[in-house]
Amino acid sequence: MSEGVALEVATALLLLENALAGLAHLSNEFAQQAQLLRSRLEDCMLGKLRRSAPEIPLLDEMSRKAQERLLMNQVVSEMRANLRTIEQVLDAFFRDTAKRDELASLDKPVHQLLGALEMLGEQRARDSLAAAAEEIRRFSGAAHSARPQDFERIAQTLSGLGFYIEGLAHGKVDFEAAMQPIAAARREEADAAQPVATVEAQVAEQQRETASLYEEWKTKPEDGALRAELKKNLAALQKDAGLIADQKLEDSAGKALKALDKTSTMPLTPFLREAIEKITAAAAPSPSPEAAKLIDASAEAIDAELLGVYLEESDEVLATIREHLDTVREQHANKEALTTIRRGFHTLKGSGRMVGLMRLGEAAWAVEQTMNTWVQEERAATPALLQLIGLAHEYFSGNVKRLKAGGVSSDERSLVAAAERVRRGEATEQASHEALGASTVPAAKPPASARAEFAPAAAALVPVAPATPEEFVQLGEHRVSTTLFAIFSGEARAHVIAIREEHETLRQHGVVSDGLLRAVHTLAGTSGTVKISALSDLGYALEKALQKLATSELSEDEQSLVGQAIDTIEAMVASVVELRVPRAVPELVARLERIGEEAGVSQESTTPEEREPP
Repeated sequence: MSEGVALEVATALLLLENALAGLAHLSNEFAQQAQLLRSRLEDCMLGKLRRSAPEIPLLDEMSRKAQERLLMNQVVSEMRANLRTIEQVLDAFFRDTAKRDELASLDKPVHQLLGALEMLGEQRARDSLAAAAEEIRRFSGAAHSARPQDFERIAQTLSGLGFYIEGLAHGKVDFEAAMQPIAAARREEADAAQPVATVEAQVAEQQRETASLYEEWKTKPEDGALRAELKKNLAALQKDAGLIADQKLEDSAGKALKALDKTSTMPLTPFLREAIEKITAAAAPSPSPEAAKLIDASAEAIDAELLGVYLEESDEVLATIREHLDTVREQHANKEALTTIRRGFHTLKGSGRMVGLMRLGEAAWAVEQTMNTWVQEERAATPALLQLIGLAHEYFSGNVKRLKAGGVSSDERSLVAAAERVRRGEATEQASHEALGASTVPAAKPPASARAEFAPAAAALVPVAPATPEEFVQLGEHRVSTTLFAIFSGEARAHVIAIREEHETLRQHGVVSDGLLRAVHTLAGTSGTVKISALSDLGYALEKALQKLATSELSEDEQSLVGQAIDTIEAMVASVVELRVPRAVPELVARLERIGEEAGVSQESTTPEEREPP
């Protein structure tokens, strides 16, 4: 399609879009506008493209807007292509730092992307990319040793920019929201660099101060200020020892206080000396059995719930992938089916990482990257790609069954290697189901050392103790792991974008797509996992309403209500990203439930003869 024809088509679509948006209030000039555009489109079909602008002022304005939209879409498409090139080269380098020389090839796409952002006036996005480019240039130096956290930071920056650039095709985007995960990760790094003041650490410091003060008082027994400072320190130590349930230390501090009260200038009183020695010789306290049980129970409940959500979601996603794989086998160029498969692996990647199934997350990521190449370049599926999707489906199906039976996830390297070969244009090697699905540990009786990823799903799961204390963020009355929150925030934003895209299909064509239902369902489920009940309740209410409305044409009121629910979901996600708990919307939930019920009743009351066309 030539640029001129594309402009005529875009103008016609813009006129239709505006007309549908105000269908009840069409102007008297609409018929004339439609007739003129029809005439211009018919000329295009006959190869007689008109070079002049439409004679009607409104159409002239629409033509100008259509031209701007086409230009923006073209710019965004080129920006996405450049960003994809940057990500692919960096991914190869991150996995093999010997490929340092290939980083020099990034100068051109980085320069073009910086120029495009500058032209569009997106200064903050440009500055963010420039900072990442500077770090990439440092990687090029042979003397520079890049750390894994450096790789992760740049990957997050580019991922955020990808969301931001994608949104530019539809208008202005909230830069802060797009870049929130990288901002959260950087705050986490900064916090990790600072010492964490815990009660246990304070107690250890007080023990050292007690010993120091006592030794100093022994040399100056007449110094009343030293005695008073020692007494103050012992009182604080007694209180904090009680907080951490260290009964011995609490008793020793109490005895020292009593002995201190009986003397004013006699530091070497046997009772005082003995009590002080017990305090200073005490080992760092460990949590009480009761406290340990509470900590373990909390972690186990979270892990069990996360795994349950993952397994339920995976069954649905894999069924969708299988359905659309069958479609692509018959229609190799079906972009919608390929896109749905890509989204399926994207969902498996995010939910796998959120649960802690890193091998499955890595496998899904590798397949998603290959699918991205096909979808973004609008390529028809090849036998190699179809084989890869089939192998991936077998791999994940086998792992879901294994996890349900109490096993552990299997090695992902064969599938990752196959995805990389297909991405490079090489033929896939034949890989059996056993090769991809075989666990590194027998599923029937996995030894204790092999249960690092997950123990039986039916029982409470015991997490491996982290090397360092886990950080948390506070969401209302609930604490959420910083890592889990960062993953949830990124995934929630991605689901909102998917919901917006699928809602546009619903708004324009009246079709409730599987993609819309899946995105709403997943967001509702993961929101419940992190205890954001308002978002979870609204998501499930919308999902149920959409399932019932999918069987009939939506009325104007129903379209409006669905749009309101989606707007509210987007606002809630934005609040959560800013660590603000969204308020519940029971009235909106009730309206969704009522309309969903009305649609269900209406559908049930329709006779078979009425449903079938004559």
